[in-house]
Amino acid sequence: MDSSKNHLSAKQRSRPTADPRPAALKSRGILVVDDTPTDAELALETFKRARYTQPITVVSSGEAGLDYLFGTGLSAEHGPQRPQFILLDLGLPGMPGVEFLKRVKKDERTREIPIVIHSTDGRVRSIIECEQLGASAFAVKPIDIENFVRITTKLGL
Repeated sequence: MDSSKNHLSAKQRSRPTADPRPAALKSRGILVVDDTPTDAELALETFKRARYTQPITVVSSGEAGLDYLFGTGLSAEHGPQRPQFILLDLGLPGMPGVEFLKRVKKDERTREIPIVIHSTDGRVRSIIECEQLGASAFAVKPIDIENFVRITTKLGL
């Protein structure tokens, strides 16, 4: 074996190393999980007006959101994804938003992703339940620039 390939100069050793995670697992963008096209469009417009430039992915069900995060189902060809945060509607068909929240927060691969609840349900009981399950913030629909800035500031983005 040629030992010269394993020898690094002092300059090479001092260089910062690249992130060892696959590119798909680096935190970037937002995942919007909302089955109402109008609400999803309003969120996208708010992000655009707030000059948010990272990619935004919109899915219309909890199942599609889990496929996106874990790289399964229709998202298998892209592999697992790790958004900076998830904007989650509670009133989803099929898998309710609360169930999606529970599954994401129970899995070690995704539990650290901040989840912002985006719902017309602004009842205190719903807010407390979501916070107890690990939601990072709660925004009542429709989201506006002030709420978006407040949320992203709270999340450190």
